[in-house]
Amino acid sequence: MTLRKVHPRTQPAPVQGIGGDSESGNTDSVKHQAAAYGKIARQALDDCKQGLAADEALERRRNSSGQ
Repeated sequence: MTLRKVHPRTQPAPVQGIGGDSESGNTDSVKHQAAAYGKIARQALDDCKQGLAADEALERRRNSSGQ
């Protein structure tokens, strides 16, 4: 027997920024939020690149030592 769960669709809460109201045309808060997300994304990309480089270095060491 298969049980099905029904999840009601919900609307996301409106984003509240600091220092601006999107209805009045002031988009400074959106710009700050976008810049913050961009900073987080760049840091995540750098972390992934470092992890990939570390994995490749470990693989080279494993292959060269005959393990």
